[in-house]
Amino acid sequence: MSKLDDWAARQWAGMKQGASAVGRDIAGDIGSTYQAFLMGDASWRVPRAHDDISMEIATEAAAAEIEQEFAEPAPDLGVSPEMDR
Repeated sequence: MSKLDDWAARQWAGMKQGASAVGRDIAGDIGSTYQAFLMGDASWRVPRAHDDISMEIATEAAAAEIEQEFAEPAPDLGVSPEMDR
């Protein structure tokens, strides 16, 4: 084998190895991106409120909801005149 043939064989082997590595990297990136896309909804969480201002706002909102619930008049459960007939 001449030096040129030896050099060409090494170059060809390097190109095949590089192409194989690039293909594996592309497949891995596509798989990782797909998995991240699928798990996007599963891993999304609303952070809990730990600071005083957030807790104060949440407490005021809960109190306002309770107040509104009891402020509405109770439904009239009496018999309507139409039902009397």
